[in-house]
Amino acid sequence: MAGNKYQQLKADAQRRFYEELDSAIRGDDTGRGFIYDMFIHELEQSSYTIGADLQPLLSSLGLVADRVNRSKPLLNGLRMAIEDYKDDLDAGQE
Repeated sequence: MAGNKYQQLKADAQRRFYEELDSAIRGDDTGRGFIYDMFIHELEQSSYTIGADLQPLLSSLGLVADRVNRSKPLLNGLRMAIEDYKDDLDAGQE
């Protein structure tokens, strides 16, 4: 019985997280604000390898590639974040 309560609390927290995330994404109509910050944070936290599959990173944010590809702000923010992440990696190798 206690496990059910825990699972319900966890599910509720996850639902609220994704609702707030979606609201913040919708509030960034250029991709240069919240969306960029979100993607650069996730790239850094996941130690993303340039050229690797992005789906695990997108999934961690509740996103799918189709949504990103159809959204100019999401696509713009992701592209900028990957470019800056790549530049940071390159600068670290110098």
